[in-house]
Amino acid sequence: MEARQTALPHDAAALAVDRAHEEIWRRFVHWPDDHDCGIVLDYADLDGSVPLPTPEECRLGKPNALAWWSPPENGAFFNGLYLDGLLNRWQTTGDEQARLRAKQIARGLVRLAEVGNTPGFIARGIGADGAGHHLIGSDDQTIPWFYGMWKYVNSGLCDEEERGRIVKLYAGTAEAIRAGGWRMPCDRQGYAYRGTFEEPSFRDAARLLFMLKSTAVLTGDAKWQELYLAAGEEKADGSDKTRFEWCAGGIVDEPGSYYESDLLTPAVCASGVHPPAPDRRWPYWITASSQAALRELMLLEDDPQRKAMFRSGLAANARRAFAYIANEAYVAYDNDNTIPFDPDWRFLNEWWEPQESVADALRVAGVQIREWNKRSPRKLYEGQYMREPLFAAWFVTLAGDPALVAEARDAIRRLLTQYEWSGLYYSLFFIAECVYFEGLRLGL
Repeated sequence: MEARQTALPHDAAALAVDRAHEEIWRRFVHWPDDHDCGIVLDYADLDGSVPLPTPEECRLGKPNALAWWSPPENGAFFNGLYLDGLLNRWQTTGDEQARLRAKQIARGLVRLAEVGNTPGFIARGIGADGAGHHLIGSDDQTIPWFYGMWKYVNSGLCDEEERGRIVKLYAGTAEAIRAGGWRMPCDRQGYAYRGTFEEPSFRDAARLLFMLKSTAVLTGDAKWQELYLAAGEEKADGSDKTRFEWCAGGIVDEPGSYYESDLLTPAVCASGVHPPAPDRRWPYWITASSQAALRELMLLEDDPQRKAMFRSGLAANARRAFAYIANEAYVAYDNDNTIPFDPDWRFLNEWWEPQESVADALRVAGVQIREWNKRSPRKLYEGQYMREPLFAAWFVTLAGDPALVAEARDAIRRLLTQYEWSGLYYSLFFIAECVYFEGLRLGL
């Protein structure tokens, strides 16, 4: 695929997205190897300073073995999704800088798959030495890794040698997950696994089927197509629906985002006290990779019935997300807010203790998040009023429906232009680039 050398419109949304792009690269990209590969961090101070874990802290699992609440918590997650936006930027504009940056982020994904010692393990991030890493991964890290690698090998940016290396990694990771009963391996024997694609839900059904279908396409091995069809027709334990049916229904029949409620008002966010959710809810930023996976399934599927099922799920999810961003109470970010944020996470080590299991790590992290929110309640505020609306907007554009994008156009453009990116501490506004370039081809 070649870039199209198309000039972007010089309107407010385009200019805002360009500013977001430069802000991400000014403050939030970690360079393990002299700018050969880049990994997106969770947060940084306004001057770009950020304390990365030492190799010893990674080995001991500080602040916890999940890397939760530390800067490299979501490297595979963020790189995988952000790469889509960078590739769309390059393919739309032909911009040489976008091409180079896409390759750097793709190499970061490769590094995260190769830094561990366990087949199928995808690291969350890399510490200050360029090699140390926390030892527990997750499904939320792994499926964006697959997505980003899939988009990259089909972009026209990698040569045959690089493509071969990535396809081998891709198939090896998929095989390790299959051998583990659709669970994600950790990089320490005592931790075993964390996360699964096995749960009876839209979220997991789309992830598992995308991994299988894309592996079938990349490898040409009929085994993966057979696994895809078998998994799609299977009803996971406790479910009365097949995975294909879960995909067709989308998230409509599941608990909604925690943030689709009045629980997190600005005052509650500023207090640093996270109220308990009434039931298990998946935020938009967590579920977005499933919407992206479903879009790829729809494009790859040749069977008209299954293709229609995937399109139905995309549309249902997009409609729900549009209703969310149309509610101005949920997107009313105040750029002049003074809610505090302190990027120095090491105070959390006061609550650290050795963790011999994933359950231990979850318990330690659960204690620490209460202290983190008290010290830096801005995490809650940016999550509610920046992260969730922007990721919901990506849901809308991923559905590929020009009529819906036309209907949502004003709401999406309002989102893209309302933030002062230089005043945000969390990097999740990288998704604005994905929203814009996905939407541009649909008339945004």
